[in-house]
Amino acid sequence: MKNVNVIELNHSRPSNKHPFLSMEILRTILCFLILLYHCFNQDLIDNKIIDFCVKASPFYFPTLFLFHFYFSYLTFASRNLAKIRHRLMRLFIPYIVWPLIFWIRKVYLNNERHKVLNMDEEYKNIISQLIIGRGLYFIFWFQFNLLIITIIFSIVALVVKRKSLYVFQALFIISYILEYSGYLEKNVFNEYSEDIKRSIGRTVKMLVFSITGFILASIKAMHILKVYRTKAIFISLVALIFIVNYQVYFSKWYYLEGFFINLGAICMFTFFYMLPLDKITNISVMHLIKQMTTYTAGVYCLHLKVLDIFENNILIFRQKKFRGCILNYLICYFICFVGVKIFGRTRLRYLFM
Repeated sequence: MKNVNVIELNHSRPSNKHPFLSMEILRTILCFLILLYHCFNQDLIDNKIIDFCVKASPFYFPTLFLFHFYFSYLTFASRNLAKIRHRLMRLFIPYIVWPLIFWIRKVYLNNERHKVLNMDEEYKNIISQLIIGRGLYFIFWFQFNLLIITIIFSIVALVVKRKSLYVFQALFIISYILEYSGYLEKNVFNEYSEDIKRSIGRTVKMLVFSITGFILASIKAMHILKVYRTKAIFISLVALIFIVNYQVYFSKWYYLEGFFINLGAICMFTFFYMLPLDKITNISVMHLIKQMTTYTAGVYCLHLKVLDIFENNILIFRQKKFRGCILNYLICYFICFVGVKIFGRTRLRYLFM
């Protein structure tokens, strides 16, 4: 059972201490829901489940950041330099390579169609993409934020060492106040471009959820709640449904918006963490779930480009229906599966998993 351990975002390998299939399933569901949000025509919503999924979209990325840094706790707490380097490499490669591949394709297609690109503008966009995670393809803000926050965590863990938890608690308070007071946007970066303001604002916002995950791991919150597993599942699910359905996170007091989004992310994470799927011992079932959930990071990087390529050629892509979203996911999954088979012995496999 130790060898068939599945947990964590694809950006880092799991610890053998956490063989929870429910976490793999959460990661995969979140990946598909993000794809659904990006690729589904929301005017076609005729179903309460899809409507709920769209309403819950503000919680998807916060939950992923909470997830990632919850399971990164041991790496940073142990100050394992080799694991930290490995983690950074897994984030850095897709962040750099995929935008470059997409940009080369764009240049090639424009040459084929005899369209002239403003190369000065393109080079500015490339530099902007590298420095602030925006410019060419906005979707890579996720990798950019993960990379920047992982660097912040690494510096704190390696420099401050045993007092790092106190630093993270202080960072949580500072980040929360800066983001949800609007101070950064109004006073510090008021004269900067929208791209810079959004990049910095998103990083500060995601830092709040990342530290939340780290703190929950440090106090072993999920292990404590496991004693009350059934109650935790029920309460977290009811709370999440209430927060999403009544959209209580839309508050005239911006501070409360941050509180409720963080609470919703905690509820979503807790619900899946507590599901008793870790009791599954059938190796075939575990292996199947692992295979189905291996390529979520690659699927995320590819899904908008797949939509862009097939939108004009496949009707259900053009109509942006639910079936088109499923087909999009399957195409991305297949590309990642083949990519890992080809590049599995090199670091380029990190593009797909």
